[in-house]
Amino acid sequence: MSQDTPLILTEKRGHIAILTLNRPDAMNALGAPGDGDQVAAACEAINDDQDIRCVILTGAGRAFSAGGDVKAMKAREGAFSGNGVKVRDGYRKNIHRIVRAIYGLEVPSIAAVNGAAIGLGCDVACMTDIRIGADTAKFGVTFLKLGLIPGDGGAWLMPRTIGMSRAAELLFTGDVIDAAKAAEWGLISKAV
Repeated sequence: MSQDTPLILTEKRGHIAILTLNRPDAMNALGAPGDGDQVAAACEAINDDQDIRCVILTGAGRAFSAGGDVKAMKAREGAFSGNGVKVRDGYRKNIHRIVRAIYGLEVPSIAAVNGAAIGLGCDVACMTDIRIGADTAKFGVTFLKLGLIPGDGGAWLMPRTIGMSRAAELLFTGDVIDAAKAAEWGLISKAV
């Protein structure tokens, strides 16, 4: 994926804005420098557009979003480079900016989860008002498997979405569930 390729594509169909995460070669992983700026700009433009009445958020390719860029984390690149203070600041200015922008949309938002929604990707989906998943969609809060906590707001939002016990099960095990179970648990409205 070229540096010139935008993370997020915006399309307007009548009164509906469609935001597409556009990093299909990396399963729409998030966290590269500038990702927060791009998502925030797209969401601000939607909030400023009086004609937009609804937003659909989806992913290009076979995933909604595989979450944070684990390769960059392991290599300590981009938002994950430097000492602990720099990583924290990069996380706040980039990752937190993504989730705050989506959560702050002023019109109803729908996540059309077309594939994997893992870690940060699952949490981003939870920032929307309604989630609908493809039958092939998978959901997981897998931070535990990397020795991390969901510091992007997911630990706060997941219990409010599916209840404390089920949220704890996902958060403490790192298990990945399919769309049918996600619908049963209320993580998505339905699987289609």
